[in-house]
Amino acid sequence: MFLRNRVCVGLLAAAGVLAAGLAGTAAPAMAAPAPAAVGYTAVEGVRTLTFLNAPERLLYGEDADRDLIYRGSLDPGAHRVFFEHGNYSGTPFVYGILLQNTSGCDLTFKVDRKGYGTYPGAGVGAAAPLATMLNGNGAETAKSLPRNTSAWLFTATAPANAFFTGAIDLNTTRVVSSCVGGAVFVKVGVFSALPTASAAAALPYRGADNGDGLHNDRKVYDGRVTVPYDVNRHANEVVAQNINYTIDATTPLNQNFPVSYGGVTRDRWTTNATPSRKPAAIGNDMLSVWMPLSSSSFALTEINPFELDPRNSDGTTGNLANWGVVETNTGRITNNTGVAHTVRYVLRQGDTGGNVRFAHRCSVNGAAAAWTSVDMPAGTPAKTKECVISVPAYGSATFSVSQVLGGPSIGVLENYLVMTA
Repeated sequence: MFLRNRVCVGLLAAAGVLAAGLAGTAAPAMAAPAPAAVGYTAVEGVRTLTFLNAPERLLYGEDADRDLIYRGSLDPGAHRVFFEHGNYSGTPFVYGILLQNTSGCDLTFKVDRKGYGTYPGAGVGAAAPLATMLNGNGAETAKSLPRNTSAWLFTATAPANAFFTGAIDLNTTRVVSSCVGGAVFVKVGVFSALPTASAAAALPYRGADNGDGLHNDRKVYDGRVTVPYDVNRHANEVVAQNINYTIDATTPLNQNFPVSYGGVTRDRWTTNATPSRKPAAIGNDMLSVWMPLSSSSFALTEINPFELDPRNSDGTTGNLANWGVVETNTGRITNNTGVAHTVRYVLRQGDTGGNVRFAHRCSVNGAAAAWTSVDMPAGTPAKTKECVISVPAYGSATFSVSQVLGGPSIGVLENYLVMTA
């Protein structure tokens, strides 16, 4: 009796399936996962970034031996100096970055890590020095910097007719913590032969003061991440957190996951760009830039991930766009199906037609990852750099994708996630 009932139940179930099939029951509709909100915030407690890009073209007759091309103050603590220039003099020269202690306090300074290179001829533009530095290449022993003295922080020979760039992480520390007052200056000069530190410190600065006495030369960009607007907090790293998605049986293959920002949903987001170039750009223009004596003065300061500093409402933006700023994107992919899937985080060269050179790091499930250099030269089709995220059945995977733009770059990167298998 029991066996006969089981057979009957089985026949009825099979008949039901057949009837449903004949009735034309459709497969589940394919639908992308819910949008993830994307926005960048400054990372607290990281290094202050000073970005040196000008004069972009260095010439002997104008730039060497006579005066300093940059000066700016540093508070004691952790700093990153990122520089890039072109030597258009036709002959090699020495590029020097100097620390001058006018604080009234005895200090020490230590180079934590650094990278330097030239382009063409040494890796992938500024991406190679940035990757070298970020991977760490040995900290130098702390050096004393007594009050009213100067010392070379960095010197290098810049080859003729080449682009050169570098990045330096350093720390300055008061010998007596209770000592307060004054400033430490970072100064930059170009020399036919390297002078002593004291002789270099005595050179005049070519710009005229306009109140702060620091970086007002028309040829100097003092780029720093500033969040929020009008608060004196500078960071060299920003992060977009909780870029989370859940995939299920209805998630289509090869369709970009949606993202939301600024009240709009799209299938990708653009970083390292200015909204005047890419209206959909976010996470951009984090560098404060002020060139009061230039013919096209502008200032850019990130207020939030979606809008520009109102002082720059005319759209006359440059292409600085986060050079030297580490952008990290983190999230989790949850898989509600019984089949393992592959999701890719893709960085795609934007459609402005320029070069994009950057250092990149991809970490899945917290695994240690090294920085690599990426070169996306101008041209079509667009180049990509991918982070592959394997998501187990009924499981999840976390990802952390970072990039930092170096020059020479136009600087447009599109970001998106897509399930490919």
